Amino acid sequence: MIMHFAQPWAFWGFLPVALLAVLMIRYRKTPKFLLKFLCSILALTFCVLGLCRPQMGHVATDTQGARFQLFLAMDVSKSMLATDVTPTRMDFSIAFAQKLIQQLGGVKVALFPFALDGFMQVPLTNDISAASDMIASLNPNVTTNQGTDISGSLSTLFKYIARLERAAKANGADWFPTQVVILSDGESQYPLRDEVTTLFRNARIPIFTVGVGTAAGSTIPAERRMGGRDVLKDRSGQVVRTQLHAEILQRVSSQSGGDHFTAQFDEVARLAKRLTQSAAIGKLSTSFKADKEFFPLCFLLALVLIAFEFASGQWEYAIRGMALFLLFAPALGRAEISIDKLPQAEVQVPQETQDPKMAELEAMDDERRSIVEYNSGIDFTRQNNLAKAAEMYQESALLTQDTKLKKKALYNLGNTFLKQGELQQAVDAYQQAFDTSTKKKEFDTEANQKISDQLALAYRLIEQQKKQKQSQEGDGKGNSQGDDDKNGSAPRDQKGPQKFRAQDFDSTQKQKIYDMVASEEQEALQRIQEQKNQNHVSKLNEKPW
Repeated sequence: MIMHFAQPWAFWGFLPVALLAVLMIRYRKTPKFLLKFLCSILALTFCVLGLCRPQMGHVATDTQGARFQLFLAMDVSKSMLATDVTPTRMDFSIAFAQKLIQQLGGVKVALFPFALDGFMQVPLTNDISAASDMIASLNPNVTTNQGTDISGSLSTLFKYIARLERAAKANGADWFPTQVVILSDGESQYPLRDEVTTLFRNARIPIFTVGVGTAAGSTIPAERRMGGRDVLKDRSGQVVRTQLHAEILQRVSSQSGGDHFTAQFDEVARLAKRLTQSAAIGKLSTSFKADKEFFPLCFLLALVLIAFEFASGQWEYAIRGMALFLLFAPALGRAEISIDKLPQAEVQVPQETQDPKMAELEAMDDERRSIVEYNSGIDFTRQNNLAKAAEMYQESALLTQDTKLKKKALYNLGNTFLKQGELQQAVDAYQQAFDTSTKKKEFDTEANQKISDQLALAYRLIEQQKKQKQSQEGDGKGNSQGDDDKNGSAPRDQKGPQKFRAQDFDSTQKQKIYDMVASEEQEALQRIQEQKNQNHVSKLNEKPW
């Protein structure tokens, strides 16, 4: 429990109170000065305190639901036809992507196939089945620009995401956290540009990469013009051999704040969990929850002191009028507005009024800033300001590229959540810390042991909470059963069939529903026909890889 003042600006009211006290001391005239002085000044003091609205409560740390938008960037160059991954790299990528979106559930998904450049084949949609069907139709023939340029394709994707975000904010629509998953073999005929991945990092859009292929590599199957199967050859007649370039994909993920995964179906669950954790931790927020209000008590004490001062003798009417005005000021002021109900909006701070410390912090590079945030989190932890400490650790983990610092920040974030009683968030933070690997094996071993101990503790506390909740629910059901028996009535079957209540629609509502279904069916047929036409044109205009 901590003390909080909802309107701290009202503390300026103590200035006129102090000035009035000085004047009263200077021009005292009556022998009962001390009693009147104390009553008047204390009454005014309690009035000012009442205007400040003292509250007793606690700071709650909240996270928004793990709602986010996923952009699937899938490599459709001819190297994805290699068979070093069964049956082919392309077929594996399709199955992996389908399993991923099915496991994530109700997220918005967009499909972005790329080779030399990319294009948005499926915009953001909640229709997982339709997106899964479009993923299944991917093949190198969807684009005629063969070869691979990962940086160029990511640059096109970033421009598309930025345009969508601007349009959503201009229309007042919700814009949820955005994440990107790339499925590729990492081969790129153009060098990787760091400024492109920096754009994603600054926009807080992590890129998670899945390396499809093997280090040994494989040849690329091709069809002969006269029929039959052959392997792809370059212009000089040499057989083209392709292999996995995991270092390029790891570089993309680390520079953007994401992670790299290998081509195994066991990784689907781990990737889905990391996507959900990243979205949840990225929306950390704190708020003060008031449990008790003390301003009525302050005004009551002021009223008692004023009444006592009136009864004890005459005093300057100006002081009484001021005290009465301050007493009824809250009723004349503006109505209270709940902060939780206000829409969130960005506030632009003018340059001349910006905090110098904040400006200095923003001028730092990400690595120095992450160290400052981490040290600030330690200071707030020592001051027992856990909510602020959690924000600092979370910010440090997002900014740093040093895996050792990131592991420490996430571990401390989990400890902070554990102390606050946010057990599930603590588990998510510990899991991220455990999954973060550094180049020092001794440090990883020691740190993972500590993380495992804390994870076990968090899980035990969660189990205790569940058992306690189940026992409470059991007691409630037992009492309800006893009441039914006492009243002589049979207990209700809570799992029995419930009576179905049909919903009546008028003719206008029925027509709207029919038009909506017909429109969606027409759009689906049109998309299928366009895809068939596009595949047909692509086969006619196919160029050598």
